[in-house]
Amino acid sequence: NIGPFRKYMNSYWDWGPHCLSLCLDLMGKPLSGSLQTSLNHYKNGKNYTIKLKFENGKKANLTFGNSMKKKIRFFQVKLANNKGKLTFNDLANKKVYKSLELNNKYFKYNNKEPLVSVVEEFIQNIVSGNPNTKSLKLNYDMVYILETLFFNKSAKFI
Repeated sequence: NIGPFRKYMNSYWDWGPHCLSLCLDLMGKPLSGSLQTSLNHYKNGKNYTIKLKFENGKKANLTFGNSMKKKIRFFQVKLANNKGKLTFNDLANKKVYKSLELNNKYFKYNNKEPLVSVVEEFIQNIVSGNPNTKSLKLNYDMVYILETLFFNKSAKFI
């Protein structure tokens, strides 16, 4: 919802990495993308929409920022061949569900904080002696895409 307004960081860099890294982790690196700034600003806030195109005609639209009237933590993926949608709604009691024609199938959701999961995985990689560089590449791609779109508004990535 409206805010927080941080003096040391704009909403693009504050909220964009969260949305984009989740998308890239699921979809891979996009072929191209574009950035739009929302017109409904509140005080110092701004909302942004990043539109991404992937192989095989797949698309993603990511909207984020600190100038939304209502808090939304919602992620939805349309499943292939019109087999419904998979939804994560952090504000709902049953957070993860698959929507089919007229009914929903709910899944158990691990309420562990995401940062706790990341730190546990990091520790496990150190203990096992098996370094995992997947998150390093994900972070590089995420920063590259955000930076490119911030300065160019549209770009091809591959």
